[in-house]
Amino acid sequence: MNICEQELPVRSRLQFPHYPSDSARRFCTFRNPTPFIALHLAGIQASAGDLASLEQSRAAIAAKEPSDQTWLSLCLVDAIGQFARGQYADVAELLKMVSVDQRISVGGSRVERVLIDLLEARAVELAA
Repeated sequence: MNICEQELPVRSRLQFPHYPSDSARRFCTFRNPTPFIALHLAGIQASAGDLASLEQSRAAIAAKEPSDQTWLSLCLVDAIGQFARGQYADVAELLKMVSVDQRISVGGSRVERVLIDLLEARAVELAA
């Protein structure tokens, strides 16, 4: 059974925080994880220090049919994971491959583009 499919009682999740959160488990079941969802969920997982769930989300995306959406989702999740691990030069190199149009396509309000731009700018700054 995949860890994303496990149904753990709330008490177990509280006692063992390395188990995926409910949001990570639901993400693993999405048929078409979008870059929007990938960006936001990865950001939440990284900011919570839950890199194990971040890797599970990445694996769920990687298991999907290859497409432009899958590639972009993987780029965003990888960039956030690398940033969380202090691999700033890798983040900067990875995000160079994401075009302005792709960044805009992540979300309708263009806020996601700003998030990606800020992530890249900070990674460049910290890598120097």
